[in-house]
Amino acid sequence: MQNEKPGANFRTLLCALALGTMSAHPSFAQKPKAAAPPAKPFTTETRPVNDDPAYAAFDEGRYVEALKLAKEAAAKNEPQAYTLIGQIYEQGLGAIKDEVKAAEAYAQGAALGDFNAQFQIGMMLLQGRGINKNPDKAVSFLELAAQKNHVLANYNLALIYVEGETRPQDFAKAAQYFEKAAVQEHPQAQFDLGSLYSAGRGVEQDYAKAAYWTELAAKAGLIDAQLEYGVTLINGRSIKKNGLEVPIVPKNEVIGLKYLEAAADKGNPVAQNRVSRAYRFGVGTDYNPVASAKWHLLARNAGVSDPLMDLFVAKLSPDAREKAQKAADEWQDQRAGAF
Repeated sequence: MQNEKPGANFRTLLCALALGTMSAHPSFAQKPKAAAPPAKPFTTETRPVNDDPAYAAFDEGRYVEALKLAKEAAAKNEPQAYTLIGQIYEQGLGAIKDEVKAAEAYAQGAALGDFNAQFQIGMMLLQGRGINKNPDKAVSFLELAAQKNHVLANYNLALIYVEGETRPQDFAKAAQYFEKAAVQEHPQAQFDLGSLYSAGRGVEQDYAKAAYWTELAAKAGLIDAQLEYGVTLINGRSIKKNGLEVPIVPKNEVIGLKYLEAAADKGNPVAQNRVSRAYRFGVGTDYNPVASAKWHLLARNAGVSDPLMDLFVAKLSPDAREKAQKAADEWQDQRAGAF
């Protein structure tokens, strides 16, 4: 199954942005963290060609029936049936949640060649869920799935080489695995690959490629990529060649601000701070003190301090500050209602 937050998947290492500037510097110093397991069935990568009755029942929420049908198919050594059984037990859908049974089913599906099962048992071995922890064996299973272009297997292998614990840290290998996932339109892999190109870690530093991959991730809606790409567009990017400034990413404050606003509206406090400054200084938009104050108040409430903007808001008229506070409160109420 393809899913943005796979079972036991590591969370990526994000770019760190300095609060006092309008520039971003990628850093891969943070350790990846485990995310929540998937909530959907394995239907996108190894779904049977014909309408498999077990998968059809699962899709329709008939989990007990899906388990019965999957067990019947597994008795005939159908690998994808074992994968579905593992999913059902792992999630506790139509059966009591049992990670031991899930791992057993995934292991059987993996042995029969199903690469969704190979990925899942690899992740369970990596964390020791339902089976004894075995990082080396876990990586072997992930590599089997990655060889068959399993997106999340490639992505997680990249993170393993960034982390440097299960395998020695190797940014070159990480970049290769990130790219395999990125070309299959995995937004987080696209963003991470862009970060490697920007930093020159594991690949030759290439700001054009960094911008290319970051833009794709931003267009896909990834918040961190929207922030990063928005900053890049507002600043523009160029390199010196033969004593001349050669543009790599043309400056475009208007579009850059749109990306920042997209990230800010999703609750990213650093983006909110950048948008606040944009409205304060008329970057990509007209000067708007109320909008600037609104976004500053939201960013500050989320923990992003900015003394310059504190001073700016303090000097506004009481009426302007009241309007800004009202706008910030309305934004907070709308966001709370969305959840």
